[in-house]
Amino acid sequence: MPAPDTIVVSALPGDRRVAWLVDGVLVRYALDAGTDASGSASGQAGVRAGDTILGRVIRVHAGLAAAFIDIGDARAGFLMLHDGPARAEGGRRALAEGDRVLVQVTRAPEGSKGAKLSGRFRPEGQALALAAEAAAANTRPPAVLQRAPDAFKSALSECLHPGLTRVVVDDLASAAAVRAACPELSERIEIPLLGPPPFAAFGIAEQLEAALKPTLALPSGGALTISETPALVAVDVDAGATVAGDAAATALAVNLEAISALKAALNLRALGGHIVIDAVPMRGKHDREHVLAELRAAFAFEALQTDIGGFTRFGLIELTRARVGPSLRQQLGRACDPCGGSGIVLKPAVAAGDALRAAVAEARLSPGLAPVIAAPTPVIEALRRPMAAARVACEARLGRTIGLKETDAIGPACFRIEAA
Repeated sequence: MPAPDTIVVSALPGDRRVAWLVDGVLVRYALDAGTDASGSASGQAGVRAGDTILGRVIRVHAGLAAAFIDIGDARAGFLMLHDGPARAEGGRRALAEGDRVLVQVTRAPEGSKGAKLSGRFRPEGQALALAAEAAAANTRPPAVLQRAPDAFKSALSECLHPGLTRVVVDDLASAAAVRAACPELSERIEIPLLGPPPFAAFGIAEQLEAALKPTLALPSGGALTISETPALVAVDVDAGATVAGDAAATALAVNLEAISALKAALNLRALGGHIVIDAVPMRGKHDREHVLAELRAAFAFEALQTDIGGFTRFGLIELTRARVGPSLRQQLGRACDPCGGSGIVLKPAVAAGDALRAAVAEARLSPGLAPVIAAPTPVIEALRRPMAAARVACEARLGRTIGLKETDAIGPACFRIEAA
């Protein structure tokens, strides 16, 4: 992933967002809104990838060669036995029901699926494991012994490099949130005093909407279609109107061009797991090897481990990519069924955060405006309850009340800003 030159931060109580930009283009989006893909508690309160937990074995499933672990979440964690600790409680080789077990979360819970766990700590984590073992001695499971950084802090700390020149924030409260999470960024913080809020000024919402569409246009005229399914991520490469010589040359050119677009899309969308690419067919062995070499080079230095499996007998390219949590689409909401999955129906709390930011933007452009958020009942209920503190914070910024109006005349999780 390219290192950002600018990050844009909007921090409201219970809804903190970070956008990474390279030359004004969105390359990563982090959302820490207090819920996971299923709407369960996450962010500050739920299980995160990287957490170290003292759990208890609920059940050992011999057929799966796995154990289900109580880690304090509504969904039991899943531990493959070969990823378990070298020795079980009492020095036994095998885990048994009721055993205490020290684990680390390698993938956060998603929907009805529990967290994926490991009892094998990497060399760089041995000191943490020893400290956790000492803490576990007098602890009753399940208990979180070491918290991983939340999405907000991770998104800030991961972009620390000399090329980052600007950290653009909404206001003093957002600046304070950045300083608290990552003090090293303090000297780069900017607070625009005039014009629309930073997320609106940089067109973050519009860029995000365009980037998450299933089909992405390639510069030469081809296209990349990305489909998320429970089992895998399917990617279709289409030559479209591209002409780059004969058929073989065109196929090679489009497939090579698709690599950089795919890498950017996987990073922005936070996609991982099993990924299958239906490339433009290439008959030449040399061309296929060329594409695989470029694909391996593109993902060689990624933070998330990516293994390129090569071409199948049916001409598909398979790869696997480390998956640490829900995709960005899952974090934001769900696929829109009426529009054939081409859009997203936002979670009410996420839509409420968008609506508050839109109301602030409208009010700053029209100083006399008393904004009213018109939205379906679930969004209004989110503004009245879980997002109430965020609404109060926005009203404090504006120095006026933000009205709420229930209406079902617009689509689910949609909203519009009206004048009082």
